[in-house]
Amino acid sequence: MGNFLPYNQAQLMLLPPEIRDMIPEDHLVFGIDAVVEGLDLSFIYDKYRNDEGGRRSYHPKMLLKVLLYAYAIGVRSSRKIAAKLGSDVYFMYLAAMARPDFRTISDFRKDHIEGLEGLFRQVVLICMKLGVAKVGHIAIDGTKMRASAGRRRTKSRKKLTELEEEIEGEIRKILEEAERVDEEEDRLYGDKMGSEMPEELRDKEVLKEKIKKAVEKLEKEGWKEVNITDPDARFMQDADGAIDLSYNTQLAVEGESQVIVTNDVVQEENDVHQFKPMYEKVKRVTGKEPEEVSADCGYYSGEAMLYIEEEEIDAYLPYQEFKREAREGVSEFDKSRFIYNEKEDILTCPTGKKLVFKQNYKQNGIASRIYVGERCEGCGRRVECTRSKVRHVKISDVDRLRDVMRAKLLSEEGRSRYKKRLSTVEPVFGNLKKNLGYRDFLLRGLGKVKGEFNLMSMAHNLKKIHRHHLSKIEKKRE
Repeated sequence: MGNFLPYNQAQLMLLPPEIRDMIPEDHLVFGIDAVVEGLDLSFIYDKYRNDEGGRRSYHPKMLLKVLLYAYAIGVRSSRKIAAKLGSDVYFMYLAAMARPDFRTISDFRKDHIEGLEGLFRQVVLICMKLGVAKVGHIAIDGTKMRASAGRRRTKSRKKLTELEEEIEGEIRKILEEAERVDEEEDRLYGDKMGSEMPEELRDKEVLKEKIKKAVEKLEKEGWKEVNITDPDARFMQDADGAIDLSYNTQLAVEGESQVIVTNDVVQEENDVHQFKPMYEKVKRVTGKEPEEVSADCGYYSGEAMLYIEEEEIDAYLPYQEFKREAREGVSEFDKSRFIYNEKEDILTCPTGKKLVFKQNYKQNGIASRIYVGERCEGCGRRVECTRSKVRHVKISDVDRLRDVMRAKLLSEEGRSRYKKRLSTVEPVFGNLKKNLGYRDFLLRGLGKVKGEFNLMSMAHNLKKIHRHHLSKIEKKRE
């Protein structure tokens, strides 16, 4: 049959006296355990302060360690986490053999999720203190993550009203049927104990309350439609062109370590207004000014450019046409080629034709002046200059800043520094979405979604701390 080692499932075994003896000494659970032990969890403990008598609660520290480790290995389902507490030695160690059920784990996450921003900041500061990360080159980027909501639950005000009326009709039918059954049972059995609200009726009442909140959201935000399941989610198009109910997640990542120094979740589909909020948040979380910052052209706006100038930020922020210009050169008919005559208040195009002032214009706080061509229709090069019958040129203070940014990005140093973002923030999103499977959210509502993204970000940073610690040990051995 062959020369095999003994195999006997019924043999007596002497297991190690401690669970930790069954775990490799360089395992991630020890890193998470050590970091959580050093965190200030007072905001969680405060919620238990008046919890006297009755059944004692599981320790928040234990539940937090279990959640963070689960998120670090791509496990988010509370049922799967509960199952691993009885089958996975790493979870058993963090839980000290405790076996909270899935509902306890789910409730703990929901009850404390919106307060996790403070814990995230503590983890970032630990990264800085240990030398894992500094506030050097910070790359900002965003990606869409699907909301935990079905497309078919998105309704207009008219559809919500119709659905509400339909639900009210169904509730009336259920109540009438319940009353008829009660009368029949009274006739047959006499007085009886009152029963709980029928489950079908309870479900309808819950749905009716959701519809009411959805209508309130429509009126408050001025939206055309809203999702009943998650009123904060919006239809967004992702990088592959697919449109789904989503949130726009934002990351600011440190260049050398790929540590997430701040994050956010917003409801705006594009990133055009996110540069300033993300930069300000980096300063709040780290307490420092980044040495330099980069973002892609989706973050470019006049507001961002004026902010960069005002704050004297060393930024690398291309505008929408920059890639084409870097590849093909600046067009002969780019507005920077038009010459301004201040005395006559006119522009002269590259072919010598005049553009006259038409109107003042203001958008997002940026004042502009619009000039229109006088003799464009007869110009032999009109199609090279404009798709319209006449050329319109919008001039503002931001144009000067755009030209400065163009020169900066086209320089050898600028190209080198901007390339840093390709190996900084994009791999982090790739790890979260592809390796860990975080393509959607489990929780609903903007506040809870922000908290869940904090959990993902903390788990990512804890792995960075652990790897940094292991690398230091390796260097000592060398």
